[in-house]
Parts: sequence; C-alpha cells; structure tokens
Amino acid sequence: MRDLLVGNSKVYTPGPMCCDLKSVHKGVMKLSKQMHGMYRTEKKMARKLRQDELRMNGQEFDITALDSAVRENRSENSKIVKMITGLSREFTKLNIQNRKAKELSRWEAWVRGRIPNNLRFLEEPFIYTAPVACADDPYVMVRDASMDTQGDEDVDTDAPWDTQPFEPHGSPRDSQ
Repeated sequence: MRDLLVGNSKVYTPGPMCCDLKSVHKGVMKLSKQMHGMYRTEKKMARKLRQDELRMNGQEFDITALDSAVRENRSENSKIVKMITGLSREFTKLNIQNRKAKELSRWEAWVRGRIPNNLRFLEEPFIYTAPVACADDPYVMVRDASMDTQGDEDVDTDAPWDTQPFEPHGSPRDSQ
C-alpha cells in the first residue's frame, strides 16, 4: 500500500494500522476517498483550464474581429472627415463668392445712382421687339423655299415656268 502512496504528497498514511480487518477496511476507504477527491479535483482543474483556454481563444478571435471592425470604422470615419472637410472648403469658397457678388452688386447700384439719367443705357429692351430674319440666313432660305413648294404638289418643278419667249413690252412713254 505504501507503493501506491509513493510520490503523492497530499495523501498521508493514517499511521500504524492494526491488523484488524475492520480498521484496515476503514483506512483503505479513507485513502480511496482521498484519492478519488484528488482525481475529481484534477479533472475539474483540467476542465477549468480547457474552458479558460477556449474562452481566451474565443476572446482572441473576438479581439481580432473587434480590431478589424475598429480599423474599418476608422477608415470610414477618415473618409467622412475628408468629405466634410472638402464640403466645408467648398462652402467657404461659395460664401466668399456670394459676399463678393453682393459687394459688386452694391457697387453697381452705387455707380448707377451716380450716372445722370440721360447717359444711362436702357436695361430692358422695348416690349414688342421681334428678331428680324435675314434674307441670307440659311434657315430662312430653306423655310421660305419649303413654304413656296407646299401648295405645288402637282406642278412639275423641272419644267420652265413660262413657255412663251420673252418679249419686251416697253413703257407707254416709249411709244410716243
């Protein structure tokens, strides 16, 4: 029995045993319970260590996923910050242009107020003005030609208009 207990520092021999079978049985049962308790404790410790390792590995994967999510969010945030910065710059430029336009408008109004009425240009044209088409405008020429030929579908356009030879008639003054 002492061979079973070699190297096991937690199990203590109950001391000298008497040769009584009942007391030997009690001692063996006591040692058996101690050894079984140690076995259960070691199993619990091993299970606990495995669970801790799994948790740590799981957390490691979670940490990796969390890290990649944080990096992705930082990237998106930097893009948004760049976009907002660009929009802010554009807004500032437009604000400056608007302010300059207002200043120019005020200056023009001031200058107009200082010009005498007889030297001012008319700002708006007369009410009933219509653009006059030029005779040499290709659009006008095509339009006029198409209007002339709309009613002449049965007329032969290749034939000469006047089949009679030209005879000068002269004026009544020529006969005198």
